[in-house]
Order: sequence, then C-alpha cells, then structure tokens
Amino acid sequence: MKSQESILPSLVDTYFMSRPNLELPRPKLAVFFLACSGSGKSTLRQQIINELGATYVCNDEVRELLADQSGAIRMGIELKEVVGQTRDRILSETPNRFIVYDNNISSYYMHDDSYLNVAKKSDIPQFIIGINLTEELLVQRIEARGLPLMNPLAEQLRHQRLAEDKLEPDFVITDPADSGLAIGALKTKLTSLSS
Repeated sequence: MKSQESILPSLVDTYFMSRPNLELPRPKLAVFFLACSGSGKSTLRQQIINELGATYVCNDEVRELLADQSGAIRMGIELKEVVGQTRDRILSETPNRFIVYDNNISSYYMHDDSYLNVAKKSDIPQFIIGINLTEELLVQRIEARGLPLMNPLAEQLRHQRLAEDKLEPDFVITDPADSGLAIGALKTKLTSLSS
C-alpha cells in the first residue's frame, strides 16, 4: 500500500506539470479574488492566463485530483499541501512567477497559512480583484450554470464585504463587462514589476 510520503510528491508533480505558461518569464505577482460562487473568477483567470501569460493554481482542480487518487484524502493529504508545494515549485523551478489563485479568499484570508498571508510573508507582491455583482445576478449565473454552492450565497456575500473592508482590493468589478479593465490594471502592475 502506498504511503502519504509517496503519493503527495506524485500528486504535486502531476499538478505542477499541468500548469500553463511555466516557460514564460514573468515577475513575482500573486493575484487573488474576493468573489462569490458564480461571479466569474475562472473566466477572468483564463483571460489573465491567455492575455498576460500567468500560470495558476485552483482549489477545485486540486479537489478533483485528490478525489481521483485512491486513498489520498483518507491518508490525510490536504488540498493546501498540494497547492502550496505546487506554488513553491513554480516559484523555484520556472521563469514564470506570476500566479493566479483561482479561489475566493474572503473566508480564509486572516489565517496565517492562507495563500495571501504566505505571499505577504514571502515578499511577493499581491493584486486583489474584488468581483461585486448583485445577489440577483449571482443567482441567475449560478442557476444558468447549474453550479453547486458549497456555502450559502448570503454567507459568501457577507464574508466578501467584511474582507473587502479590511483588504481594500486593487480593482473592483461591478459588471462582468469590466473584466477587460481589471486585466488592464493588472497589466499595469505587471509592467511596473518588470521594470
């Protein structure tokens, strides 16, 4: 039977090797989202990858990877271990250090081991994008996509508002059509870090 010590490196290697744009030279920059389910995080993440050459890590993808690996969860392998070790490999082994974290940080940002606080402790510049859509629009988008809700939407919105007051996002989207403006602001930040 395989042990956690043998499965974890294999999972990290599999996930690391599947990351896009690893060969592109990009400066250190961590992008985070304050955004509820259905707000368009993954769509915006894909635009950032395509237009600015970022790479990314995604909690949902790692959950699927863990579910596909027989016994990984039972052995105590945690999502944050796979994401953290993948992030560390990106930062140490590739020229691309521009990482988008495709998850909502509003409920976990205050913890010492949150992705945001790890970036801060490592002196990695951060760029936080808030996606503030109305509850009505979020419900429409969630229903249209048939997305499951891990937490009730009202609770997610409450956490997001509290986090926004403390974190002050670098850019706030209030209309899905504004994603191009967010990418423009992010491009400006990336250019300033490159010079």
